[in-house]
Amino acid sequence: LKPRYDFIVIGSGSSGCAVAQRLASAPWAPSVLLVEAGGEAQRSGKTQQARQAFSCWQSEIDWGFRSTPQQHLLPKGRVLDLERGKTL
Repeated sequence: LKPRYDFIVIGSGSSGCAVAQRLASAPWAPSVLLVEAGGEAQRSGKTQQARQAFSCWQSEIDWGFRSTPQQHLLPKGRVLDLERGKTL
């Protein structure tokens, strides 16, 4: 890590990664730090194969977000899991 960066991007979701890549590829070659809250999930067995994707839900690499009760879904008032990973 450097003591200073031209840009710091917080969150490596789909937009965070795109913003960091665009900034880093600028002609004047700025220094960009991309920060993500997750740990070393890329080494987890859950992230190595696509067939393991379901095991990531509600695990240590998932934020565990849930929707508010949805009155128009059956059963009425159903709550949906909103999968958001803590990893690059």
